[in-house]
Amino acid sequence: MSKFSVVIANPAGNITAFVLDQNIEKSNYIYLANKLMDIKEFGIEQVGFIKKPTVGGELRLEMMGGEFCGNATRSFGLYIANKNGETSEKTITVEISGCSNTLDVETNVTNDYARTSMPLPKVIDYIKLVNGQLLPVIVFEGIVHVIVEDEEVSNEMYEKVKKEVINKYNSEAFGLMFLKSDKLYITPVVYVRETDSLVYERSCGSGSISIAIYLAKNEKDGVFTYDIYQPGGIIETKVYKEKGKVVKATIGGKVTLSDIKTIHV
Repeated sequence: MSKFSVVIANPAGNITAFVLDQNIEKSNYIYLANKLMDIKEFGIEQVGFIKKPTVGGELRLEMMGGEFCGNATRSFGLYIANKNGETSEKTITVEISGCSNTLDVETNVTNDYARTSMPLPKVIDYIKLVNGQLLPVIVFEGIVHVIVEDEEVSNEMYEKVKKEVINKYNSEAFGLMFLKSDKLYITPVVYVRETDSLVYERSCGSGSISIAIYLAKNEKDGVFTYDIYQPGGIIETKVYKEKGKVVKATIGGKVTLSDIKTIHV
């Protein structure tokens, strides 16, 4: 049996465990992540492993399947600010899997708040289901999000979309965002290929910005702000557009962090 130091972050219900021990090999990520997600009392939805930086960030976070996660990014920035003893507002530069560049996280330790810049979409696409239905797809470097508007959440739809996404994109993860457009409410369903895990998440950061980009698709210039409601809370999104192109995107909101916990597995 081994023991590990873990901090558990809660960004709008998307419970994320950060494994602090930096000597863990990638070959052990899946085993340890599954062990942590099996601990019912914590309700962990995803796991990230803290590593030394490689491209200029203060620290690096590698998600369990090499995917990108916006909620983990902003939580990670707040964790570093706390660790560094910051007492007010501070911008933290971080690295995360599924994103080849660094990202800036605006943190406020006093208010338990974190806002992160997000990778810009590589393309806004569509998939066509066997029944002819077209669904919008927001393609990022480390995750693909498919938007299903004003339909009931169902495993049947997930299975249909999974087949099409796997055939068309080679992504570490994909999300299915069931959107109720009148309330700007999403139910995020996220699949991570490496761990073969499917989670009905309490919230999803990259899924939220995908919705915001989709909502602003016909806008030309300006900053477009949307509060995206989801089972675990609200994620604030901003999309910056110039001449019809997305030039910047951010997500933000409250994050709570646990004390350091020692876990035996």
